[in-house]
Amino acid sequence: MEEVDNSTTENSQPTEPTVEPVTPVEPIEPAPEPPAAEPAEESMPEVFPSEAELQASVEPAPVKPASEQSVESEVTDAGVMARLKMFLRDKLLNANRKRQEKAEAHLEMIMSYTREHGKITNDEVEHLVKVKDRQALRYLGQLVKQGRLVRFGTKKNTFYKIVN
Repeated sequence: MEEVDNSTTENSQPTEPTVEPVTPVEPIEPAPEPPAAEPAEESMPEVFPSEAELQASVEPAPVKPASEQSVESEVTDAGVMARLKMFLRDKLLNANRKRQEKAEAHLEMIMSYTREHGKITNDEVEHLVKVKDRQALRYLGQLVKQGRLVRFGTKKNTFYKIVN
């Protein structure tokens, strides 16, 4: 690029622009790298895996077709499935047992309250065992079906008493 001087003289008359040549800049060469130092005997171990280890970890293991799979792997898979089924069955049985114990505890609380107060309503069951309306009705219906309570009244006036 050329630089242009548009300055004026003391007489305030414009002068012709002057063009000054631009000298090219020579590229700077990078400094030579220092020679590699010999590794010290107490150098830190290399953290990164070698190229061979990387290749081995990237290449997938060969997969045999289903017809060539060994009977041993099928037995192992069957064993794993059997253990998984046993585990899930145990979990389910444990959850059902806990649910049943909780329901039985709620039924005993309802019977204890009814003995003390002489009668019980659905709303009282809801507050007593902290359940929703539908679950309170199930509990009361179950106690009626077992013959432990008797239902009196209809709709809003329904209450339950212990069977004599």
